[in-house]
Amino acid sequence: MNETAQVKKQVASCCLGLFIKQGIRSVSIEDIVRACNVSKKSLYNLFGNKEGVVRETVEHDCASHKEIFNEVAERAENAIDEMVQIHQYFSNRFMHL
Repeated sequence: MNETAQVKKQVASCCLGLFIKQGIRSVSIEDIVRACNVSKKSLYNLFGNKEGVVRETVEHDCASHKEIFNEVAERAENAIDEMVQIHQYFSNRFMHL
């Protein structure tokens, strides 16, 4: 993964928590810059605008869920076990926000 992709991934991970806790509309570019420790110039160069940040954050989050779901599907004993593991994943994820 190149440096630009790595920074985008880090910012997306950082923003996910902000968006979940405060709501997408409530989070400003300044909030993102402060929380993610990135300059405003870099943020705009990487994402273009706040919509780009939101889009990248959602895409990153969806990709990570897909990975988790595939891992669960491989190790689950049956459909019920798979559903329980996915439920546990989301319970743990949202418990720590």
